[in-house]
Amino acid sequence: MSISRNSGGVGGVVGGVDMLSERARMMRDSLQKSQSITDNVVNILGSFDHRLSALETAMRPTQIRTHAIRTAHGNIDKALKAAEVILSQFDISRQVALASNVCYVVNLLRSDRDTPFSFLD
Repeated sequence: MSISRNSGGVGGVVGGVDMLSERARMMRDSLQKSQSITDNVVNILGSFDHRLSALETAMRPTQIRTHAIRTAHGNIDKALKAAEVILSQFDISRQVALASNVCYVVNLLRSDRDTPFSFLD
């Protein structure tokens, strides 16, 4: 408590009380402003939270579809890789069959050099 040293009497106490009252009023005003700002920020954040929730709700079907498309893409990639393996096996078997047929014809022609059409007899 700050008491004025004027005359040391009642006037000094009254001046000090007035100063303290003024400070208390300023603090109450500042507290009210702070509370008003806090309330506004809470309202803004509440509105933001509500809007964000609505946006998440609106985005959910898109997220589900995107996930399904990614899953399908992965499945297609796996199926294509498996198909490539199977096709390469078919190519190998076709080449083996072709080589086998060529060898058969070559052997047939070698054994029947004298009479190339003896197999018709």
